[in-house]
Amino acid sequence: MNDSAQPRLALRIKAQREYFQLGKDFLEHGIKNNPDRPQLYEAMARLYRDKYNDHEHAAEFFGKTADLPGAPSSAKRFAAYELSHCEAAQGRPTTGCMVFMPPATTNGFPR
Repeated sequence: MNDSAQPRLALRIKAQREYFQLGKDFLEHGIKNNPDRPQLYEAMARLYRDKYNDHEHAAEFFGKTADLPGAPSSAKRFAAYELSHCEAAQGRPTTGCMVFMPPATTNGFPR
């Protein structure tokens, strides 16, 4: 957004959104072709969290990351943390924030 060659804010925002969409398309294509790679799901979760400010989808993709072999141990914590930012979790009117809980083992603790 800090492109000095483009003085109009509206055009800078438009270009920014186009780049975000390109990144999302790239990751979707990567996930489609490599569904067993947790790094791609984690990157998609970070894109939703950091660029789109969409905590619901970020939690979903962090959860998918956690379910794959070789996933970082922090993925489940990130999924729960992102859910805490959803409006429904904070007692505000819901805008479609799903309820997602990672599976737990028999002793009640995440694996």
